[in-house]
Amino acid sequence: MNILTKDKINWKSCTVLILIPLLTFLFLPYYAFEHGFCFKDWAIFGFFMISTGLSITAGYHRLWSHKAYKASSVVKIFFMLFGAAALQNSIIKWSSDHRKHHLFVDHPEKDPYAITKGFWYSHIKWMLKKPNLETSRIENVNDLKKDSIVNFQHKYYLPISIFMCMILPTLIGFSYGSPLGCFLLSGLLRLVINHHFTFMINSIAHYYGSQNYSDQNTSRDNPLLSLFTYGEGYHNFHHKYPGDYRNGVHWYDYDPSKWLINIFCIFGLSQSAKKTSKSVIDRDKLIIRSKKKC
Repeated sequence: MNILTKDKINWKSCTVLILIPLLTFLFLPYYAFEHGFCFKDWAIFGFFMISTGLSITAGYHRLWSHKAYKASSVVKIFFMLFGAAALQNSIIKWSSDHRKHHLFVDHPEKDPYAITKGFWYSHIKWMLKKPNLETSRIENVNDLKKDSIVNFQHKYYLPISIFMCMILPTLIGFSYGSPLGCFLLSGLLRLVINHHFTFMINSIAHYYGSQNYSDQNTSRDNPLLSLFTYGEGYHNFHHKYPGDYRNGVHWYDYDPSKWLINIFCIFGLSQSAKKTSKSVIDRDKLIIRSKKKC
């Protein structure tokens, strides 16, 4: 049965997730052929790409959803602004959905983006249809509602997100004579790429990879995926120890979100970063290894 019948379509999400990519891949090649992109266009694109991605992984995800560490107001404001540029909802809504995902992981009705309903459902389809009342309700985020920065973003999410995603790149482009080029790269292309990098955690990280710490759900460790998701690919570790500020627990694991939090700690911009003890991790790894031998 098709879940995207006309009466169930979420038109707002479809506009962002389908129409914007279509327009991007229609106009971007034309502009590139007719005008080309300069070095500054690509440099600003890189800055927005990294800032937006890390604001989701180190901000929305590890700071607010899991309270894995504490951060200064400067860090919070940066993450709040560039997180809004990702057009993935407010911190409060995003965290509510994500906490439900962890609480009811793989449940076909209570997990908002359950992989058990199919790969493409968890990747994007869950956002294209109108959600049921149980999964769409904002709950279990009373702690976040006490944060004035988080509340400000939630109240003014629409104007903040439009400004950060569309208007700011255009204004920056105006400063060096390339408003449309900067808008196309740092506004539209960056948005499309950032979306699907994030969505891959909901889909690929629950579908492909290894289970080194727990076999109680579908989460997988996928080091290759971490290259595109700022360290979020070590997803089996994360689901086993969601309060840990690290996803890549080893020093050699590619986890830029962890590195950024460490840098914040060095300069006094963050503190109280939570770590699971090595003895607990080693114990759980041993249990999984013993199961695989049976």
